[in-house]
Amino acid sequence: MAAPVVIAGAGISGLTAALAFASQGIPVEIHERSAALAEIGAGLQICPNASRILDRLGVLEGLRPLAAEPRALLVARLDTAAPLAAMPLGALAEQRFGAPYLVARRADLQRALLDRVAATPAIRLATASRLAGLETREDGILARIEG
Repeated sequence: MAAPVVIAGAGISGLTAALAFASQGIPVEIHERSAALAEIGAGLQICPNASRILDRLGVLEGLRPLAAEPRALLVARLDTAAPLAAMPLGALAEQRFGAPYLVARRADLQRALLDRVAATPAIRLATASRLAGLETREDGILARIEG
């Protein structure tokens, strides 16, 4: 078996990277220094390019019921609220781009990613564990883990 990819941090980026590596048959270890995972932040926009990737990684199905799909994106002047531009979204955007435009809470995206990570045997998630250092060797890189 190949040596695992080691990822420091179980935030949105670390979880997504782990799923991407695992989808290619590469084992992954995620080391999160916090003892418990907590979602930080508010909302975010998920453009069709991102939702397409989440779909390929098996995450979109779990996220979609928790997300909203805006019907349009409106741009207005700050001082007068006069409309400057509008772009239809919703079903039209999904048809045009092949994936939905969504808005979601960061916590909901992280939960959908965590659910998919938990269902992926090639990924091991360790909490209260941190990457303490790296050492380059002739045969590869040695990760020192504490916790």
